[in-house]
Amino acid sequence: MDFKVNPSYGNDQKTKDLDAIKSARIFIEIFPKLCSSLNVLHGVDYSERFWRILLGSWFEHFIDVIINRVETLQECLKIYPINEVAVFSGTPISLASPNSHSAAFLYSDDRWNHQLTMLLLDKMPELKLEKIPIREIDKLATLKSFSKSPKNFKMRLNHSIFAMYGKATSRFMRDNESVVISSFLSLKSEILLQALLRQVPKIRVGEMFCSETKVNSDLRLRLSRETKDWGSNFFESLISELLFETIPTCYLEAFNELKLSADQRSFPSSPKFIFTSNSFEYDEAFKYYSASKSESGSKIVHGQHGNNYGTHRYMNPSNEEVVCDKFLTWGWKGDLAQHTPAFILRNSGKSHPRKKKRGKLLLIETIEPIRFETWDTANQFKVYFEDQKKFVQLLDSEPKSQLLVRLASGSQWTNNSEDIQWNDFDSNIVLDDGFRNIRSLIQRSRLIIHSYDSTGLLETLSWNLPTLAFWQNGLEHLRDEVVQDFQALHEVGLLHFSATEAAQKVNEIWGDIDAWWGDHKIQNARKLFCSKYAVLNNAPLRKLNRLLRENSN
Repeated sequence: MDFKVNPSYGNDQKTKDLDAIKSARIFIEIFPKLCSSLNVLHGVDYSERFWRILLGSWFEHFIDVIINRVETLQECLKIYPINEVAVFSGTPISLASPNSHSAAFLYSDDRWNHQLTMLLLDKMPELKLEKIPIREIDKLATLKSFSKSPKNFKMRLNHSIFAMYGKATSRFMRDNESVVISSFLSLKSEILLQALLRQVPKIRVGEMFCSETKVNSDLRLRLSRETKDWGSNFFESLISELLFETIPTCYLEAFNELKLSADQRSFPSSPKFIFTSNSFEYDEAFKYYSASKSESGSKIVHGQHGNNYGTHRYMNPSNEEVVCDKFLTWGWKGDLAQHTPAFILRNSGKSHPRKKKRGKLLLIETIEPIRFETWDTANQFKVYFEDQKKFVQLLDSEPKSQLLVRLASGSQWTNNSEDIQWNDFDSNIVLDDGFRNIRSLIQRSRLIIHSYDSTGLLETLSWNLPTLAFWQNGLEHLRDEVVQDFQALHEVGLLHFSATEAAQKVNEIWGDIDAWWGDHKIQNARKLFCSKYAVLNNAPLRKLNRLLRENSN
């Protein structure tokens, strides 16, 4: 087949900046109208804050997806004179998913993207394209089983035990006690925290809401006709028209079922506060509960989930930072009144791992991002992966013989087959599939390499473990006001902007890691960085108890 591939869209900083502004403006213009429409449809009168807690994150991603797909199409049409388009024969699939979790992964699904592309082309009236039906490709990259992560026997057993414990302790639940769920604390710390709060400790885990309720095509078509005039420009109008074709069923057809699911969860009726560091994203029933209790005065406290908060140029701020009453950071103080400096929550109550003097060279990999940014994350990951191979190729024989490549735990969900690609590149490389406890790998390593701007970088620096990082595009992904903090790491050789630089540094220091790591310039830069972005606390539960109780009575 004779074909050409259009250049990837939006990976330069200028385009990203312009698209971020466009996305924010569309959200401000359309979201209030979406809230009003949903209130009328469901016969309720909830605030914009309620709806933003419930579906604000989904709507932000949806806007960015449409910007990326439309801009990609428009650039392609500028370059190539196209008069025909191939269309899969058969019944079109629905673009709506059961929940925001499945929606996120559908954005990387080829069949879903094909359907969206055909719809977008139909909505470009200036185009006169002949549709050529073709048989669907058997090996099309389609959605794998994303709804649940693989669980081993131990994980299933723990889940069953937690469920039984939760059922038993629900009898001791007070109406006004606080809710702690998916806190990022260790299990022991979460139990002790609730004891400090003077309530019977509960073990609550996030759940996936997935209704069998079917898509109501007639309803969605009617709503799309009503909303297409919401926008004042092309993008606003297009997003308004597509909104009800893609919105997850849990916010539309299965909304009452979602409310029932939230009511059936073991949550108090009038909590003083609700604290989570994770469930604000994909736990639909919890989000409904949290949103409804915020309407009646319960305080919403969110904890920092990982890296990028406070630093990333295009997560500025995130939905979970905006909607809460208090946002507990890992040390930094941002622009929002909600920002409250705390400490690294996930390390609370855990002993610090120690390095092994003659241990491994641990290279920690990331996963191909979900395609819900305004830029081409798929192409960006291809560049990233080539960079990883280049880094390994440039290592001297001694550090390379000790190399262990840690794949991201979700890599088996994608269509990249990274394990196969690594084996094709060098069958002697030892791979970890991402499911072993990362702390056990760290404790077997003398040097840890973070190949992207990661949560792990913050953790290993805070633990004072020999650490290097390297990534592409320099500091372009960072907010202007934090660039100098990362530049300081680069100046002392902790952070590198190319595989060549990073490999050269490993080769240079491999013979005496301790001497390099103990250098006062390295340690001063590490301490200064951690004092802002990766704070540890000697009495974490006492401080967390105080932060949660403040303004929550």
